Amino acid sequence: MRPLPSPLEFGTWETLPEDPPEHLLDLSDEDVKDTIRCRDILKQEWSGYLHYPHGFWPDASIKPDIAGQGEAWRNWLLRPAWDSVATLNAHLRRQAGI
Repeated sequence: MRPLPSPLEFGTWETLPEDPPEHLLDLSDEDVKDTIRCRDILKQEWSGYLHYPHGFWPDASIKPDIAGQGEAWRNWLLRPAWDSVATLNAHLRRQAGI
């Protein structure tokens, strides 16, 4: 299992990487369309994690943060979704030759 991020890493994954310009993509290519669909799903997942634990647990059940563990878990959840979006964007750029 991947370790929890250190406090120095907090915030690293709070802004998604920039998407390649759609006007440069071949939107008639099924692989490109599928990659964009997958990326959009991952963006929704990332967006849900951005406000963790709110939205996952009832607000009344969220206990005060104990030694930064809530923020560490939030960043731990954000990182793989962010990495996946970045990977799919790189794939789209390669396909478009940019």
